[in-house]
Amino acid sequence: MNREQLDSELKARNVDAIAYDIFGSENHISDTYLLRYCQSGTFGKPNYWATYYSERGQEREFRKFDSEAEACEYFLEWITREGTA
Repeated sequence: MNREQLDSELKARNVDAIAYDIFGSENHISDTYLLRYCQSGTFGKPNYWATYYSERGQEREFRKFDSEAEACEYFLEWITREGTA
């Protein structure tokens, strides 16, 4: 699964689009579920995918993934489990 497929699935499950940001908008509001591609910033360390909940500028429940597919699958399960759908 990639982000485009994830977006389609979230819409199919009627998850409110204001509750999440998976494409990297810098204008997300507080209390948002996020999925990001992150550069490690350190030579020799791999880049990664991350999911977290942004709440008042804090990153809560931060998780790292090696692949977009892993991050997307976790994100879908996580956001629907939390009752956002």
